[in-house]
Amino acid sequence: MAQSTDTLPDIAPDARAESSRRLTVLGELGRLLQGGGAPELQMRESLSRLMEMAGATEGALYLTDRDERLRRAARQGAADLFPALLDTRPGVSLPASFVAYPRVLDARSPVGRVGVLDLLRARGLTGGLLAPVLQAGRLGGVAVLAGGPPPDAELRALLTQAGTLLGMARETRGLREDVRELRLRFDDLSHSSVDHIWEVDARGRYTYNSEGVVQLLGYLPDAMLGRRPLDFAHPEDRERLTSTLAELAELKQPITDLVHRALAADGSEVYLESRAFPVLDARGELQGYRGVDHNITDWFQARRVMEETLIGTCEALGRMVELRDPYTKGHSLRVAALAVFLGKQMGRSSYELQGLQLMGLLHDIGKVGIPTEILSKPGRLSPEELEIMRQHPQMGYEILKDIGFPWPVAQVVLQHHERLDGSGYPQGLEGGELIWQVRLLAVADLIEAMSTDRPYRPGLGLELTLRELRQNRGLLYDPEIVDVALAAAESGALQAHLDEHPVRGAGETSPPLSPAR
Repeated sequence: MAQSTDTLPDIAPDARAESSRRLTVLGELGRLLQGGGAPELQMRESLSRLMEMAGATEGALYLTDRDERLRRAARQGAADLFPALLDTRPGVSLPASFVAYPRVLDARSPVGRVGVLDLLRARGLTGGLLAPVLQAGRLGGVAVLAGGPPPDAELRALLTQAGTLLGMARETRGLREDVRELRLRFDDLSHSSVDHIWEVDARGRYTYNSEGVVQLLGYLPDAMLGRRPLDFAHPEDRERLTSTLAELAELKQPITDLVHRALAADGSEVYLESRAFPVLDARGELQGYRGVDHNITDWFQARRVMEETLIGTCEALGRMVELRDPYTKGHSLRVAALAVFLGKQMGRSSYELQGLQLMGLLHDIGKVGIPTEILSKPGRLSPEELEIMRQHPQMGYEILKDIGFPWPVAQVVLQHHERLDGSGYPQGLEGGELIWQVRLLAVADLIEAMSTDRPYRPGLGLELTLRELRQNRGLLYDPEIVDVALAAAESGALQAHLDEHPVRGAGETSPPLSPAR
C-alpha cells in the first residue's frame, strides 16, 4: 500500500495535464465554431482540433448532405486512406449500431469488420476512432481519427461533446443560410412588388420599407425610416387612424383591411388598404408590426363614379314620383339628407350613411303605382283611397326586392310607415321587429313633413315638430334617435341643416356622399 501511495503523485500530474490539454483543445474548438468564417476552413480547423484531442495522426471529417449521404468535408494524412463519400445505410460504410446509436467507437471494439473500421484495421494502424457529429440527437456526420492511443472514458466523453458542438454549429449555420436565403427571396419579391411592404417598431416608427413605396407614394425607402405611418396620413384621416392603431396595438391584434388616405410626395391623395400582423417577443410583448399597403385609388375612383351614378339614378326615380305628387316636391331629397344628418349624429359609418341616403331617396318609390288623382287630391282621402295609398310600401318593395343593394333598401321601403307601437302599416310591426334604419327614417320623415312648407300649408315650425317627437318618444319613435334629434336641435345643428336644405327645384340634386374612408 505504501508503494502504491508513493507512485500516485507521479501519475496524477500527468493525467491532470492530459485532461487539461484536452479541455483546452475543446475550448479552442468551441471558440472556433462560434467565430464563423469560411465553412471549408472552419471544418479543416475543427478536424485538426479533434485529431489533437485524440492524439491522432490521420483523420477525415464527413458531414451529411441534403440526401443524407456522408460527404468528406476535411481530411489530414494519407489521401487514399478514406473514401470521399460514405454510405449511411447501416452496415455498408458504418456499423449498424453506430448509425442507430451514435457514440464514440474504437477500431478494436467488437462491432464486426465493416466499412471504415475495416480500413483502419487493414492499414495496421495502432488505433482508430469513429466520433459522431450529433444534430438534434441524430447522426449528422462522423470524424474518423486514426493512429492515436486507445480512448479512455474521458476522451470518449470529450469527443462526444465536441461532436455535439460541431452539430450545433452546423444547425446554426444552416439556420443563418436559411434566413439569408429567405431574406434574399423576400427582397426579390418586395422589389418586384408595387405594394409597399413595411415594418414598424414598438413605437410605430418605420424600420423597413420596400421599393414599392417609391411607386406608391414617391418617397425613397430610406427617407421614411424612423418616421411613422401617421406622418404620411391625410390630415382628415389622422385622428381616426391614431385611435384605431392605438387600440389594435393595445390588444396586440392584426390590422385587417384598414382603408385610409395618404399624401404622396407630390401632395396627391392616395387611397390605401393596409394589412399587418403584430410581432411579439418570447414573452408576448409587442415589438412592432409587419404589413403591406395596397393602392386602391383606382378602385375608389371607379366606386365613386358608380356611387354617384347610383345616387343620381335614385334621385331621378324619386323625382319621377314627385312629378306625380306635387304636394311632396323635394320630399325624398330632404328625407335622405335628414337621415344622413341623424346617422352622422349617431356616429354611423360612412358605409351606413350611404345606405341611409339611398333609402331616403327611394322610400316612396312605390307611389309610382298609386293613381295620380289620389296623389294629387288636395283634401282628405276617403277610406277607400287611403287603403290604396297604403299599398305604396308593398309596391315599392316589389320594385326593389330583386336589386342587389348592399343595404336592406327594399326592406326599409316596405317598413317605412311602421311604428314602434305596432300602429303602422302594412304589416303592423312593432318594437324590435323594425330594423334601425326604419326607426331612423321615421324620425327624419316626421321632421321633414312637419317643419317644411307644403303647397297647401306653411311649415309647422321646428318647435311643434320637437313637441311631437317628445310626446311620442318610445311610443311611435325610437327614444335613442329622438334624443339625438333633440340634442341636435338644442345645439342649433338641426336648424342649420334645415336651412341648408330648402325645397329644391325639379332640376336640382343632392350632393353625393363622400366615399367611405
